Parts: sequence; C-alpha cells; structure tokens
Amino acid sequence: MVQLGEARIPDGLRVYAVGDVHGRHDLLVKLFAQIEADAAHAPEQKRELIFLGDYLDRGLYVREAIDWFIAFPASEAGKRFRLTCLKGNHEDLLLKFLNDPEQGRMWLENGAYETLLSFGLRLSSLRPKEETLKQFSQALHLKLQNKYLNFFNNLPLGRTIGDYFFCHAGIDPDRPIPRQKPESLLWIRDKFLQSDRHYEKVIVHGHSISTLPDVRPNRMGIDTGAYGTGRLTCAVLFQNKYHFLQTT
Repeated sequence: MVQLGEARIPDGLRVYAVGDVHGRHDLLVKLFAQIEADAAHAPEQKRELIFLGDYLDRGLYVREAIDWFIAFPASEAGKRFRLTCLKGNHEDLLLKFLNDPEQGRMWLENGAYETLLSFGLRLSSLRPKEETLKQFSQALHLKLQNKYLNFFNNLPLGRTIGDYFFCHAGIDPDRPIPRQKPESLLWIRDKFLQSDRHYEKVIVHGHSISTLPDVRPNRMGIDTGAYGTGRLTCAVLFQNKYHFLQTT
C-alpha cells in the first residue's frame, strides 16, 4: 500500500492531471498556457497530460472543448505532450442517451441542455415527451457522427502511472483497482470520499467538487467546479512531489 508523500512518478516524467472541464473551453486554453509555462522549467522531462473526464454539459462551449481535445495530438503541443482523456459520468450519460433516448431524462437533470445547444439543438422544455427525446437522440447522433463519436467511444476508464491511479470519480474501497466496476470509476462518491483506507495506488480523481484541491493521504481530488467558479485545476506530479496550477 502507498500514500501521498511516498508515491512516485517514474523518473524523467512530469504528469499534468486536469479536473472536470464541463464545457469551459476558455478556461481550458488558459490552463494549458500555464501548463506549457510550467513544463518549460523542466525541458529534460517527458510530459503526460491527463484529463479526468466530464468535458460535456453545464458550460456553453462543449463543442469547442471537444474540438480542442480531438485536434491536440496533431498540433505542435501534441508533439511535446502525450494526451490521455479519461471517461467521465457525463460522457457515459451522453452515450446512454444515444442508445436509449429515455435515458435522456437523467442526462437533462445533469446539464445536457448546454451540450445540445453547443451542437445546434435547442430543447423547448426540460421535461420533453418521449417522442421528442427520440427525435433529439437521432439528431444528436447525426451531429456527432465520425470524429465526435469516435472520441466518446474510445475514452478509457483509468490510467496507472507509477504509484498513482487516475480516474474520474474514484474507486470502490472494497475492491482492488484491477477489479473495479465501471459505475464505481464513473459515479462513486461518499463510500470512496469518506474512506481513509490506503490503496495500492494514490487515487487522483475529479467528479466531487471542492473549493480547493482535496488532498488526503490516499487520494487527490481536483474538481474545483470550473463551470461555476472559473477555477480549473491541474495537479503537477513528478518524482515524489506535486503542486497545482489553477485558473482564476
């Protein structure tokens, strides 16, 4: 078992883990400028950029944010950073809506309106009829064909680097990391947040909002509610050290 302070990133590597973006393309661009400036102080280190999921919903610039992620690997910055985008529960909600329109009722309660609007679809009611949900599911599927669907369908649930495990929501404390269920990695809250158990890795996660990064011996929460607060947070991890970058 390992805890923060002992946990290490492999030598020669610098990891940048970013919390929930939620359609704030403006903050994404600002934060990445800070990340590039930080990386310039350690030019000898390789860089990995990990986003912890929830690119959709609540913010008004969802499409622009997703376009940024899709374009990144072929950009100049993509030559300097390895990019990993993990799946969040909001991406899970979107995919379920595309497969089963009735699932859209839960999605609408969690910010779907802004995502639909970003892709040119406007709902006249937050309590649409079943037939309306079917129509919007089909229309959104057409809007997302090819590059967007490929992006959403290929998001991994987690990433392990050194003594850290990165995921969206956290893990079930009663299960080892390799045996985690997808719903835990995407949705878990209290059982994980309230546990002081030490795991085989330190968990870096988003999903649960805190005013400042929530740093504990067994985990590090970096969702600072960017869509509402304007604070998008990045944890910078290297060797056995860490610090934070943040928009204001």
